[in-house]
This record gives sequence, structure tokens and C-alpha cells, in this order.
Amino acid sequence: QLLPDSLAYVISLHNNTPGYFSVLTYAAEGEKSRDAKKVFINPEEDPDDFFLVTEESLFQTIKAKGYNCVLQDNEGCTDDGSLSVYCGKKNIPYVNCETEHGKVEKYREMMEWLLENCR
Repeated sequence: QLLPDSLAYVISLHNNTPGYFSVLTYAAEGEKSRDAKKVFINPEEDPDDFFLVTEESLFQTIKAKGYNCVLQDNEGCTDDGSLSVYCGKKNIPYVNCETEHGKVEKYREMMEWLLENCR
């Protein structure tokens, strides 16, 4: 068994390079658009800073806060071997906090908010 049965969430942290991978990658014309069930893009936020989640309720909570967010299409997404796909297929709540490389303060802000509000 890869993960214990009693997890509240699996949380992963990742960073990206501007212009390479962002919430826009999952938008209507993006390379991974077919992997997303819903996408929320806040035009006032950097598209490099976003959450990817496997649960609708968490997506709505993050969206209400105004963070960029992707709800993975757990049934239709490409199985690329990633942890998000595994968790989605196994109905394990998963969230990835993704920020631009070097933006430590943004990571901290997003993670503190996540841990405080998504229990």
C-alpha cells in the first residue's frame, strides 16, 4: 500500500519556471486542458502561482479565496504516473501548491492559508 488509509490530504509542493508551466497550461487552449475539470484564473494573481486539487469542495474553497486553481479531471486525465493522478483515481484528497521558482514568501503565504483553512 503506497499511502495510509486515513489521510486528510496529501500535499505536495512544486515550483516552476515562468513561461513553462502555470495555471494557463490547464486553461481552454493549454497543453493540459483535457486533464482539468475546472480552472479558476484570477487575473490579479501570477499564473505561475496556483493550486491543483482532486476534490471539488477544495477547489471551491481555494477559488473563493482568489487563488488560481485547477480541479483535476480524475476520471479523464492522462495517467502520466504523477501523484495527483494516483490520488485522483484512488479518491485520496490531494493538493499541489505550485509557485514560481524563488518565490518563497508566496509559497509560505499559500501554504499557511491552506493549512489554516482546508482541514
